[in-house]
Amino acid sequence: MRSLFGSFRTRVDLRRRKASESGSKEMDSAKPERVLLVFNVPRTIGAGSFRGFPGWAAEPIRGKVNYSNVMALRRIGKGAALPNVVEMLSHGGPLEIARVVLETKGKARVLRRAACMDSGQVEQVVEHAKLENAIFGPGKYLVLMQQALEKMPASRLKSYRSFFFDLDRRTEPILLANDQLRSPSPAETRRTLRALRFVRRALAVRTSDRMAEHMSAPHRCTPFRDPLLFRPHVETISTIFLSALHRHFRDSQGRLDFAQVEEAFEMFSTGALRYHNEELDLCTTQPSSGTYFLFGEFAMLSVECGVEPDWWTRLANVMVRTQDLYCRVYPPEKKRPRLADYRAANFSPLHIPTPSECQALRASYAGSSLSDLARSAMHNLHLHAPAEFDAVTPSAPGGSPPPTLLTKVIIPRKGARPKAGRQVGRSARHKA
Repeated sequence: MRSLFGSFRTRVDLRRRKASESGSKEMDSAKPERVLLVFNVPRTIGAGSFRGFPGWAAEPIRGKVNYSNVMALRRIGKGAALPNVVEMLSHGGPLEIARVVLETKGKARVLRRAACMDSGQVEQVVEHAKLENAIFGPGKYLVLMQQALEKMPASRLKSYRSFFFDLDRRTEPILLANDQLRSPSPAETRRTLRALRFVRRALAVRTSDRMAEHMSAPHRCTPFRDPLLFRPHVETISTIFLSALHRHFRDSQGRLDFAQVEEAFEMFSTGALRYHNEELDLCTTQPSSGTYFLFGEFAMLSVECGVEPDWWTRLANVMVRTQDLYCRVYPPEKKRPRLADYRAANFSPLHIPTPSECQALRASYAGSSLSDLARSAMHNLHLHAPAEFDAVTPSAPGGSPPPTLLTKVIIPRKGARPKAGRQVGRSARHKA
C-alpha cells in the first residue's frame, strides 16, 4: 500500500469543455488575472506541486480563512496562455477538482464542473461579485455539509451519512483543525493529530511487513511487531471511532446495532450513501480513494495492539469483505492499478451488487478468524491493486521482516528537524 502513504499526483485538464459552453477559448479571451483551482476537501495540496509553466506562478490564498484546498495561478507574463494541463501533488489522497474560478479585478466567474464527476466538463458559469463567494475551504465545507444533513428527514440513510461525515471531521487533520462548529479544545486537537501521525506510521509498517510476507508465504500471518509502543495512539483513534458508532447506530434500547453498522459499510463501499451537495457541487459521503483499504488495516492493527479486540475483530470482518465491493463499484482505468488509482470519479452504478450478492459475501466471511481476515485482506490487495507489490521484496522464508522502519524512524513535532543518521531508542521515540 505504498501509494497510500506518499504524495498523490493529479492531472487537471483545463482543455476539456462542453462545446456548447464557454470552454478554454473563453477562458483565454477573458484574460483573468488569476485562475483558482478549487478541489474537494479534506485533501491538502502539496508544496511545490505546480511548476514549469512560463508566464504563470502559483500562490496561496492569504487571509483569515483556510483555503488549503485551493491553488491560485497568477498570470505574470504578458499574454501568457493558460496551461493546458496542470499537475498537482496532494497529501492524504488524490485531488478531486470541484470548480475553476476566473478572477478579474476582484470579480469571480465560476466554471462549475459536472456534478459528482472529475470529467473536467463545465456545467454552468456563475458570476460572483466577491471571490470568497466563489470558493470554499474546509470551514465552509463543514458548515454546508452539517446544514444539509440537518435538513434531511430522519432515516437510516441520514444516520449512515452522518456517521461518515462525523468520522471525517474528527479524524481528517485539515477538517479537525478548521471545525468551528464543534470547536474541539486545542489539547484534544493536538492529542488526536499526534495519534493520527503515529497510527499512520504503524499502518505503513504493518502493511509493508504483511505484503513482504504475502509474497514469500501467503499462508502466514505475523502480527504487528511493536504493539506496546503504538497502543496508546491506536487506542485514541479507536475511542473516536467506536464513540461515533455508538452515536449513530443505536437500537431502541440505546445499544449499538451492529446490523446497521454492517449495512452502512456495505452501502458506503458501493456508493449507496453518495450525496450531492448542490452549493458545493460535490458528491460526498463516499470513499474518496483506495484509502478505503485502511479501514480494514486499522481494525486488524487495533486487535493486534490489544485495543477492544472483540469489537475490532467484528469490524474487521465487515471492513475487509467490503473491499471487494468497493473495487467492483469504483473500477480504475488502469489494467494494473495501485490503490491510488481508485478514485471517487470512477463510480460505476452498473456494478452495484444486489442484496443477495451482499448476503452471500457475508456468509462466505462468517466465522473468519483474525488470521483469516488478514490473509483475505492481502488477497484482495493483490487481486485489485497488483502494482502495489511491484517494488516489494519478499521476506526471508521462515524469518521475521527486518526490524528497520520502527527502530530508525522518529516522528518529530511540527517544525522539529531530526538529526540525520541518529538512532533513537524506544523511550525517546515515545516522547516524540
